[in-house]
Amino acid sequence: MASDVPTGTLISFDDDDSLNKPSINEPKDVKEKPKEDDISTKESSKSKLCGYLDKLGAKGLIRAFKTRWFIYEPRRCQLYYYRTPQDLAPLGSIDIANATFTFDLNNTEKMGQFNIVTKNRVYQLQAKDNATMMYWLQELQERRRDYSRIRTCQSRDSNVASVSKPTSGLMKPSQNENTLTLS
Repeated sequence: MASDVPTGTLISFDDDDSLNKPSINEPKDVKEKPKEDDISTKESSKSKLCGYLDKLGAKGLIRAFKTRWFIYEPRRCQLYYYRTPQDLAPLGSIDIANATFTFDLNNTEKMGQFNIVTKNRVYQLQAKDNATMMYWLQELQERRRDYSRIRTCQSRDSNVASVSKPTSGLMKPSQNENTLTLS
């Protein structure tokens, strides 16, 4: 399957079933822009970010790039990688939530190469060209930003819900438990 699609090509699916037959898209056509004010449905309105990238192996005496199938998981802000799109168990994952992205603009020998730096490891990836690399980097940054916004909103909501009634101090409960009085 990996030889059917060029490395770095982005694939989108029409629904959430990742085992459906994919359709090949150019990077510009994969995402759909949701409304900015609708944070709760923002992730569900986007197409899946998935496709082939080459990943430099971390083990062995001779490290080489291997083609892997990558899928971004928005609920965990993780980039999972597989041997093929049909694999059920991932080979590994990259935590995007706290990662940094780097690439070298001046090195023409490493066209399409970029790094995802996490606290535990540096992942060296390569897309088929610079345009596809930039698309992946921009999409990962945007989706990480969306993930952070959603977590911030959820955190604020849970903090507001956990405010309890004071039992002492300037405000204390009155005889009627539903009202507060100033002392």
